[in-house]
Parts: sequence; structure tokens; C-alpha cells
Amino acid sequence: MERLILPFAFFQALLERGSYPIFFLLLISAGLGAPVAEELVVLTAGAFSREGFTIWWIAFAVCYLGVVVGDVILFLTARKLGGAAFRHPRFQKLLPPERLEKLQDFYRRRGGLAVFVGRHIPGVRSPLFALAGINRMDLKRFIFWDALSACINTPLVFWLGWTFSDRLERLHDQLTHVEHWVILALIVGFAIYTAYSFWRSTNGHPIQEARRRLSHRKAR
Repeated sequence: MERLILPFAFFQALLERGSYPIFFLLLISAGLGAPVAEELVVLTAGAFSREGFTIWWIAFAVCYLGVVVGDVILFLTARKLGGAAFRHPRFQKLLPPERLEKLQDFYRRRGGLAVFVGRHIPGVRSPLFALAGINRMDLKRFIFWDALSACINTPLVFWLGWTFSDRLERLHDQLTHVEHWVILALIVGFAIYTAYSFWRSTNGHPIQEARRRLSHRKAR
């Protein structure tokens, strides 16, 4: 419990003075891997807007920009380093060998959609964004998919902070459960999209195509 009370008291002392840049800087730090919970910052912004410490639309705009800008800085840093990022201590922690191959395969198959989905998967967001940069994904394309993805979780977490401002500490503990449902919905949607794409690629004959591919593999 003390782990949550201390940050909340810290935010209160600063935000009561109208320090919107604190939201921005904390979210950028979270995007770069600092030990700051992005969701806690956004929750706090929503709660303090409800209590009248901040103006809600300014606080929300700052949070949204902070989330996206933090991701873009990580992306640009990885893109500038290129392949050398794999030897950088910071990126070696983000992309250990046992995780790198799976993320590479996911990114190469899905590209922008991987960025969209990856934002909502704990432990995948930062490594996947770094990988997109290393693979030199187009900046505009990255911003589009990342900003679109942030349109889902950032408003939701801000609204939760606003609605349950009197139970912020308990809400933060339960936020993981909400994220699990969001992830499940994304996985189901992704599975439907993949199945539909495969169906279209086979001109409506997926079973025959699957048999053809299997026969081709056996022949090899």
C-alpha cells in the first residue's frame, strides 16, 4: 500500500501548483523504461482533474502527448542506432535473445498492426517499439499506429481515474484485470482478422489451400 501512497502524495504536492509538465516528463520517462507506471500517472491525472486540481482537457491532452512522445523518442533512438542497438546495454535488456526472435517474427508479419496490438501487451510495448525503430519503420507510419492505439487505453485509464478518484489506490491494483480483458479482446479481434486475411488469400478455399501447403512441405 505504501508503494502507491508515496507517489500519489508526490504528485499532489507538485500538481496542486499547476505543474502540468510533470505529467509530461513522467510519461516520457515511463516510455523510455524508467520505473514509473504509465497507468498510475494517467490515473492520477484523471483523479486530480475530478478534484479540481487540474483542468481535465489540458491534463488529458498532456497525458496523451506524453504517452505518444515517449514512444516516439524510444523509436527514434532505436532507429538511429540501427543494428548497433542490439549491442547497447539498454536495448539488450529490452530485447533479450529469447524474446527477440518471437518479436522479430511478429513485427515482420504484421508491421503497423503489431505496433497497435503491442501497446496493450505488458512487457511487449517498449521492446516492440524499439524493434520497429531498429527495422527503420517509417516515422509517420509508426506515429499513426501508436497514436491510434493510445486512443484506446489512455482515455480509458484517464476516465477510470476521474470516475473512481476516491478509490484511486484500489483502482490501480485492479487495473491489471481491466488490461487483461482489453488484451483478450485484441487477441480475439486479431485472430478474426488473421483468419479473414487467410480466407481472402485462398479465394474462399482455405481447406484446399492448407492441404496444398502441407503437401508442398512434405515434398520438400
